[in-house]
Amino acid sequence: MVSGITGVRYKDAKSTTFGMFEAGYRYNIGERFKAGGDLSYLRTEDKFEKSDTNPNTVTRKSNYYMGMIIGQYSYIKTSFIDFYGSGGIGAISLSTKEEGNGGYKDNALGFAFQVNPVGLRVGKTFGAFVELGFGYKGIATEGLNYKF
Repeated sequence: MVSGITGVRYKDAKSTTFGMFEAGYRYNIGERFKAGGDLSYLRTEDKFEKSDTNPNTVTRKSNYYMGMIIGQYSYIKTSFIDFYGSGGIGAISLSTKEEGNGGYKDNALGFAFQVNPVGLRVGKTFGAFVELGFGYKGIATEGLNYKF
């Protein structure tokens, strides 16, 4: 791996994460349209060994916080199945701390989006869902949710 910022080459990269944790709320505006928001959190930890004559282990910990306004439209909706599409825009905040190789800290704020043309929720009050699309949440999202 080569860092795009420093141009330093690293070897033996190991990355760990538990995935993105998310909480969201949707309000029914009509029979088929919902609007709401999502808050998301992701933590990653990367370990690298600098590949030069003096190997140095580097640990990078990153925290991502994201908030989005979401719109959702149901193509097909029954009491048990909801086939829908959704999209959202918002902001993402990144906090990075690197230990080793002199250390490094950075904070950044940027634009975030997600477009999921395909989503399927199965269940009445308690359900499971899967969404396919692209953006800052990834290509595929799955989880459990509860209707109040």
